[in-house]
Amino acid sequence: MSIGWGIVGAGMLADTAFAPAAQAAAGNHVQAVFSRSPTRAAEFAARHDVPRACTSYHDLLDDPEVDAVYV
Repeated sequence: MSIGWGIVGAGMLADTAFAPAAQAAAGNHVQAVFSRSPTRAAEFAARHDVPRACTSYHDLLDDPEVDAVYV
């Protein structure tokens, strides 16, 4: 089973702890990240190889590839 994660907030814990751990864990991948700042969302997505950077949390929650959300 594979779990696609969405991250709400591109803050320090998500950036330094959660995203690297989720990407490294078997069967997990970060599919989308939300930030109110388009620049911050895009930079986070690029840094962690996340396919989608969202500036609306509705877009993240409506993403069919997101199974679980880290807040």
